[in-house]
Amino acid sequence: MISVKSFYEKNGKIISFDPEENGEDITLKIKKLREELYKLSPNKGAWYTCIITVTSDGKFNIDFDYDEKPEFKYDPSPDKFIDDLKVFPRDKDLVPEWLNDILLKN
Repeated sequence: MISVKSFYEKNGKIISFDPEENGEDITLKIKKLREELYKLSPNKGAWYTCIITVTSDGKFNIDFDYDEKPEFKYDPSPDKFIDDLKVFPRDKDLVPEWLNDILLKN
């Protein structure tokens, strides 16, 4: 359940691109990053959204969001979020409200 959006700004315009067009499996690397970071803080939950910003001078910033429901072009079924919680368990008090709502309905 990974969605990758890639874009850059040029002359004030936002241009989307496919980061995997050169054969790199970026999606797999992002999945692995999520798994490895979870191992550092088990039961705290894995992040749902990661925004990586790279500037033209090569500097970068990474923001991880552990609480907000991720945005997808098409929302995954509730079962996908439940499965994700099974793979990346969280302490009860760290389960976001939107995910608790899904759990209560299923």
